[in-house]
Amino acid sequence: MAALSERSSKRLVSATDHLLTGLVYCGVCGARMRYMKWGKAGYKLYCYSRQSSKPYLVRDPDCGNQGAWADEVEDAVLTDVFLTTERIEADEQEELVSGALSMLRDQQEIEEKKLRRLYRLYSEAGDDLLLAEIEEIKKRRDIIKEKLEQEEARGLISQGIRRARLEVKNLRGLWEYMTIKDRQRAIRAVVDRVTVTENEAHIEYKL
Repeated sequence: MAALSERSSKRLVSATDHLLTGLVYCGVCGARMRYMKWGKAGYKLYCYSRQSSKPYLVRDPDCGNQGAWADEVEDAVLTDVFLTTERIEADEQEELVSGALSMLRDQQEIEEKKLRRLYRLYSEAGDDLLLAEIEEIKKRRDIIKEKLEQEEARGLISQGIRRARLEVKNLRGLWEYMTIKDRQRAIRAVVDRVTVTENEAHIEYKL
């Protein structure tokens, strides 16, 4: 939860960048919030429920959220994002997946060796008892294969998360050199949604 501070001339982003477009939701009724020009004062994040121009976005026509200054919300979000990304460490889940994959591959290789040996014996002896054992090993092999596929899928997801984390780990240091598109992309890689009331912003992360 990030408290919204008083407006200041010293800011982290431009008030016209619309850094959080599409990510902001009303903390009162749950509707989306949009950037709205507020005279010469700048932009406010304003609840769609309080507008009649897009009725399909209205959640509660009586919503009492007065909105919040966009620059205050952006600064609060950025401050929290910078602190959060700097705390990123190695992903333990990825290590667990890697260990499980190694174990399952070893088991798969053992079962494959057993099958090759039994097929060779069957070709030499033609013993029907060997066929039953072959079928049993094939079942175990198929179960291992299914588990292996599941772990590989988990591994791909884990690697994707790790790449995203590494990309944003030094976000504070790179920020001033990034274009607005790069900044928006970086924020979307980290933040799932921002829920705003008049006094605070709640940030939900993807990490």
